[in-house]
Amino acid sequence: MSASQDANENQTGAPSKRSGERLNFIIAVCAILISAASFYATYLQADAANKQVKAMTMPLIQYGHGNVLNDDEPVVNFSLKNAGVGPALIKSMSFQYEGQAFDNLFAVLNHCCRTEVEAFLAASRAPDQDIPQFITSPVLNTIIPGQDTLMFMRLKWHEQNQPLWDKINDLRFQVQFTACYCSLLDECYQTDEQAAIKPVAQCR
Repeated sequence: MSASQDANENQTGAPSKRSGERLNFIIAVCAILISAASFYATYLQADAANKQVKAMTMPLIQYGHGNVLNDDEPVVNFSLKNAGVGPALIKSMSFQYEGQAFDNLFAVLNHCCRTEVEAFLAASRAPDQDIPQFITSPVLNTIIPGQDTLMFMRLKWHEQNQPLWDKINDLRFQVQFTACYCSLLDECYQTDEQAAIKPVAQCR
């Protein structure tokens, strides 16, 4: 074989080899891009599914109070409503009054209205008296289903308990409220009397 033939083969073989390497490189880059796109699509799908599950299980606790119930019956009352779709587990609750924090409303009453409370208790102990009493429900570690309401304290008006009833009726506008609750996914939230919801890492 002559030198001129070897030179011709080298000239024709080099471009072909470079073209093959370029093609392999393009194929490899395309495979990486396809894998990345597939991973991103899977991530988006999983994130969307997670958000859907979260939305389907998210509770929304709202604090409420009033002074009438069925048929305009004078009943001062305090309640928690779950306006969300998922159950809420109540972990903690606090009432703030005159710069102090209290675990429950009875502690607030003993602080603000001891005279009226003692008069009410004395009248309740009197014989042949049928004075309406406080009706309460436990709150802590209680599960409130979605779209359900827990009335945790109420007192029906009676002429014998009117001084205390009036005190509570005025007090309900002066007390600030906070509560912490968690969803079934153990995602926790804090709320107040204005229904301002704030996610928290956990309830104290």
